Amino acid sequence: MTDRRFTLVVWLLGISLAGLFWWPLVTGGGFVGGDIYSYYFPQKTFYAEQLQQGHSPFWNDRVGHGYPMLAESQAGVFYPPHLALYTWLEVNTAY
Repeated sequence: MTDRRFTLVVWLLGISLAGLFWWPLVTGGGFVGGDIYSYYFPQKTFYAEQLQQGHSPFWNDRVGHGYPMLAESQAGVFYPPHLALYTWLEVNTAY
């Protein structure tokens, strides 16, 4: 196999694998399993709901007895692009 053909095969294989794994995100699906769905995604969902209702996401009462969402650094409450994205887009798209 020539170098040019080998390079083409490697690129096609790489693009195919990337497409296979990222296709659910492109078509409106989401990430599967792990901390993303059990911890981060519920945070982002709460954050988006509060912003879309015009409220400040001050206290998240959906985990345990609640915790201050504004103090949770993983949520990115004060990150300017998050304010725009989670206000106007669906959570899956914004995430």
